[in-house]
Amino acid sequence: MNLRHKPLALLCTALLLGSAASAADKPAWDVATGQSKTKTVRFNTEEGTWLDLDVSPDGKTIAFSMMGDIYLLPIAGGDARRISSGPAWDVQPRFSPDGREIAFTSDRGG
Repeated sequence: MNLRHKPLALLCTALLLGSAASAADKPAWDVATGQSKTKTVRFNTEEGTWLDLDVSPDGKTIAFSMMGDIYLLPIAGGDARRISSGPAWDVQPRFSPDGREIAFTSDRGG
C-alpha cells in the first residue's frame, strides 16, 4: 500500500462516520414534504415527447406519464385525466392483466 493514500482513506472514513451519526438525529427525508418554496405552474398541451405509455388490455385506454404525473386517455382521443399528482415523480405506468389497476414507478415512499 502506498502510504501517501492512507491519510486520505482515514479522512474519508471519518467523514462517513460523522455524517452517519448526524443523519440518525434527523427525520427521514420525504419527497412529498416541502423542502423549500414551491411555485405551481399550469400549462395545457396537445403533444408530448419521451412519454412512457401502456394500452389497457381491452384496447380502449392509454395510460401515460408526463412531467412526473400519470394520466389516462381514451385511445380514440379526447381529454386526458390525471390520476397521480404531487411532488413525487411517477412514471412507467402499466395496466394489470385484468385492466383494473395500474402499477407505476415512483420516488414516493410507501
